[in-house]
This record gives sequence, structure tokens and C-alpha cells, in this order.
Amino acid sequence: MKNSSNRWIYVLVIVLLIGSMTGCASKTEGAEGEIIAEYNGGTVNENEFTVYYGVLRFFDPQLGEIKEQSDETKKQIVERYISEKYLSEQVKEKKSDEAKEMFEYIKTEKLQTLGDEATYNKLLTDLTISEDQLIQYLERLYAIQDYFVEKKYNENKDEFTIATVSHILITIDEGRSEEEAKKRAEEVLAKINNGEDFAELAKEYSDDPGSKDNGGTYENQPVSMWVPEFKDAALTLPLNEVSGLVKTQFGYHIMKVSSREIPEIENIPLQLKNQVMVTEYNLFMQKDLSSIIKEINIPAS
Repeated sequence: MKNSSNRWIYVLVIVLLIGSMTGCASKTEGAEGEIIAEYNGGTVNENEFTVYYGVLRFFDPQLGEIKEQSDETKKQIVERYISEKYLSEQVKEKKSDEAKEMFEYIKTEKLQTLGDEATYNKLLTDLTISEDQLIQYLERLYAIQDYFVEKKYNENKDEFTIATVSHILITIDEGRSEEEAKKRAEEVLAKINNGEDFAELAKEYSDDPGSKDNGGTYENQPVSMWVPEFKDAALTLPLNEVSGLVKTQFGYHIMKVSSREIPEIENIPLQLKNQVMVTEYNLFMQKDLSSIIKEINIPAS
């Protein structure tokens, strides 16, 4: 992690996934309460559900008490918990040290928010959770991230390419037609081909406020974050050669790639790991989870 704010944002992003989550059988008694769900390889009991909801409320105080939630929302929470259990069980090596380190940072933030240790301890008591259970939740998140990053890396390493790309964008908008934008872009390209400086031309002509003052350059960025046409050019252009016109939804680009590499899996930037995790997790929830769940019995309020 590059800084402490990344840690907090990372946890909140994952916790807030609950906001996007979308027949009963007989109940079975277990050692820790009734079994309320079964899935391939395991079960969920009522006590686990209560603890899990308490953990979510610790991270998101806007969540009300479980008795305030509809049966459909409860079902989605159980599905979310099953997904976390199932996916984390696919990973052998858990990042316990990283989870503990992150928790200590989060605890410090919470103490600052709540004011003192007594209020913090009362919060844990009211939510019927412990610090160990919070750490276990973070361990699951790390495991899920590792699972999806390794899976995606093995399937398509190109998606993890990091590139330094300079570009000049000529936009198509209300004040400039596509024909006018293309003509202007061709004029700029001709200037480059005649030996004028790419960076200076970017400062003068580019309509991209995020890069023009830096000579049009985005340094060491994941190509997966760019629109498809721009991404494909970033992956295929010969290094240090100027492209022809590359059209995207934003307009016409003139591009130059100065570096491009696929990092080793342990060196993938956190930003990219998070992007892969969120995307792949949501796909898993939409496409795969239903085939893993055997049954869910909604807990009574």
C-alpha cells in the first residue's frame, strides 16, 4: 500500500459492495445456532450471520439493525457472506500479518472518530463482535483479492500491463464536428512528422486537461483503465514511435508509448489489484454464486 489513506479507501470500497448486491427448507440445529444456509463445501449458521452483519455495521455505520432489514436484503447479505467464505477457502495462504496491520490502522481511525477507547469498546459490545472477527473479515478480503488477481493474471497477463503513454487529444464536441476534429488532428500529426516537439504540441493543442501540461504524458499507468481503442494502441504500438490517428469516444488521439511492461504478480500496483478484484467479484456474484448455493433460510428478525 502506498499510503494510509489507500488502506481506508480500500476497505470502504469493498464494504460498500453490499450496496450493489441483488424457497425455504427445514432448519437444522448446529452447535452455534440454526444452520441458515448451505453451499458447496460448507454451511452458515445463525451466529455467523449475526457476527458478519455486526462487522459490516462496524465499517458502515449507516446500516441499520438487522431487524430493520427486509427478507430480500437479509438474503443478499447471506449470499455475500457465502461468497466471501467460499472464495477465501480457495486460497491456502492467508495474509494474516497484512490484515492485522490494516486493522491497527482502521482502529486508530475509529478511535479518532469515536473519541476514546471506552466508546470504541462499547461499539464492539453493541455489535456483538470482537477485534479478532474484524481481522478475520480483512483476511477474507485479502484472500479474495489474491484469488481473483492470480486467476486473472494466469488467464491474461496483458491486462496487467503498465505503460507510459503520451498523447494529444483533439475532441469531438458541440463546438467541433468529427470532420473538423479529424482535420485538426491530421494537421498536428503532420507537425510531429515534420520534426516538431511532441510535448510542446501537446501543451498547445491537446484537449486533455489531465495530461497536456505534462507534455501529454501518463506515466506508468495500467492500460486496463483506458477505453478499448486507446488500450489496444497502448499494447501494440512499437515503443517510441508516433501512431496515426486513434479514434475513441473522446475524439482523435495521436499516441506515443515510451515504456510498457507486465509486472511480476507480487509487484502489481494496489490500484490495479483493487480494480481486478471489484470487477471479478461482481462477475462472480452475478454469474457463479447461484450454482454454489444449495439453500438459504432467511433468519427471523
